[in-house]
Amino acid sequence: SGRCGKSFHPGEDWNDNNTALDFGADSNDTGDPVYATSDGVIDDTVLTTPRPDWGFPILIRHDGFFVLPNGQPIGTIWSQYGHLATVSNNPRTATRWKKGDVVYRGEQLGTIGDYPNGSGTNFHLHLERRCAKPS
Repeated sequence: SGRCGKSFHPGEDWNDNNTALDFGADSNDTGDPVYATSDGVIDDTVLTTPRPDWGFPILIRHDGFFVLPNGQPIGTIWSQYGHLATVSNNPRTATRWKKGDVVYRGEQLGTIGDYPNGSGTNFHLHLERRCAKPS
């Protein structure tokens, strides 16, 4: 209900009117590793059948002290990684990442995918930072 920065509302990512940032856009990115950008806890993931629009998405909750682009402090943010082709193993359990797992910055979450699980065009990572948990 409160604003999340100058033009950022709860539940929206931080890059204005776009839905997120897409990284990579050619066949050379297929299967490249995707790493966690910050320490956090896996809040949601899909491990069995890839979603037709997201592939294997991973949502991470980050608790701490963060500052939004408008300078507003916030205690919790989420990062969402979309269009993954695979979900990697948690190095502490040797099983795939699942809800409740602690993840540290730099740990591999999965690999870049997309087609046919996403835009249906290029292979890329869809990365969002959110100041409210996506529904």
